[in-house]
Amino acid sequence: MKKTAVIYLLIFGLCAMGAGYEFIMPEKPASAETTAVTELKKILNFELRIDGKKPVFVIGYAVGWKLDGEQWRIKSEGDKILLAGGTPRGTLYAVSVFMEKILGVRRWNQFEELIPQYSRGLNLQPFDISGKPYFI
Repeated sequence: MKKTAVIYLLIFGLCAMGAGYEFIMPEKPASAETTAVTELKKILNFELRIDGKKPVFVIGYAVGWKLDGEQWRIKSEGDKILLAGGTPRGTLYAVSVFMEKILGVRRWNQFEELIPQYSRGLNLQPFDISGKPYFI
């Protein structure tokens, strides 16, 4: 009985992460793209708006951009937030940059992080940022 209750709580907790946000992904996402979405869902525990509208996240190759290698781009387009890279790892970089530069998340290592609490929600202005890792 206790084991079943713990499993239900775990499933509920995972479903509650990123609750209410729609994520559009490639038909067969790579593991890096799946990881990117999982990490994003972990921190979306507040109301996020872009120009007053609830966003839809479009991830990876589902965006349709042609980018080189691990180059990445994050852009708001209407009520969509587009996060993509030239490779699945580039998409992971795009999500990491979005969380850091736009949402203010700081991750120093696997045990220490700062996730801002937006008790009144966060309303973003339109943005378009691109880049590539410095080591490429």
